[in-house]
Amino acid sequence: MIAAMDILLTSRVTTRSGRVRDKSMMAQKLRLARPDLINRRAFVAPDLGTPTAFLCRMYELANGAGQNIVLFIHGGCSGFRQTLRRYQQVQTAMLGGINAHTIVGVSWPSNCKTYCAMVHNARQTGHMLAAALAPWLRHIHSIAPDQRKCQVHVIVHSMGGQVLEHTLDALDEQGCDNTLDEVVLGAPDISSHALRLDGPLSKLRPLARRVHVYTGWNDFIVGTTGVVPCRYYPSYSRMGRVGVQSQHLDDQVHEVEVPRGMGLHWSFYDYPHVREDWCEVLRGTPANEIDGRTSKGPKFMLTLAT
Repeated sequence: MIAAMDILLTSRVTTRSGRVRDKSMMAQKLRLARPDLINRRAFVAPDLGTPTAFLCRMYELANGAGQNIVLFIHGGCSGFRQTLRRYQQVQTAMLGGINAHTIVGVSWPSNCKTYCAMVHNARQTGHMLAAALAPWLRHIHSIAPDQRKCQVHVIVHSMGGQVLEHTLDALDEQGCDNTLDEVVLGAPDISSHALRLDGPLSKLRPLARRVHVYTGWNDFIVGTTGVVPCRYYPSYSRMGRVGVQSQHLDDQVHEVEVPRGMGLHWSFYDYPHVREDWCEVLRGTPANEIDGRTSKGPKFMLTLAT
C-alpha cells in the first residue's frame, strides 16, 4: 500500500548505525530515510533511489490510486525524537476523513544553540530541497490537469517557513506552475514581507491554488517583529505576531487569526479546533465556509482576517 511509503527527506547526518547526529550537522545533499517510529531512529534507504526519482514514482502510484501527497516541513525541534513526534501528530490529525494520503517529511537539523545557526541550517536545507523538488514539480506539470487525481499539499510550521522561503528562492519555477494545491503555514517564522508580490513566498502564487496562514498575538515564540540580529542576515525583518499585512491578502492568500489563550504556536499541533480547521483547508473547503471556526464560545473563535 502507498500508505506504507511515508518517507523523510533529510539533511541530517546519519551514522552507519542509523543514529541521527543532530545539532548543526548537515548532509551534502538531501537523502531518503524511512522513519523508524519504534526505535526513534532514521536509517538511509539507498534502494529507494534519489529523492527526485522516488517522489516521481510515488506520485505515479498515488495518482493511479487517487491518493494525495503532503509535504511537511517541521520547525525548531529539540531533537529527532521530537521531529518524529510532530510527524506523527500531523499524520494522526489527517486520519479523520481526509482522502488517503502519503506524508513526505522534511527533516532538518533545527536543534541549535543559537537562532542564527538555525537560520543558517534552514537556508542550507531549503537550497537542497529546491534541487530535489524542481524536477518533481515539472514531472507533475507534464501530466494533463484532467489526469491528475493526486493533489500535492504543503504543511509548514514555525521555522519551517524559512526552509520554504529559501526553497522557493532557489527554485527554478519554470514549468512548475499549478502543481501544488493547498499550502498551510502554521505560526510561521517568516519575513515581514514574505507574501508581498515580490517577497520570498511570492512564487507560491503561480505554484499553488491557495495559501492559509495561521497567526496570533499570543504567539511569543515568534513574537519579535522587525529586524532580528543575525550575522547571516543582518537586515532580516521578521513577521512575528503582527501577521500578514492586509494588502497581501486576497482570494488566494488567507490569514486565520487564532485568539488569545490558546497557546498559538503549539496549538497548530495540540488543539483540536485548530487541527480541524487546517484539515478542512486540505479538504478544499472554501475559506469562508469552514466549520469549526467557532468552538467552546467566542473566546475560542478562529477568525478569517480581511
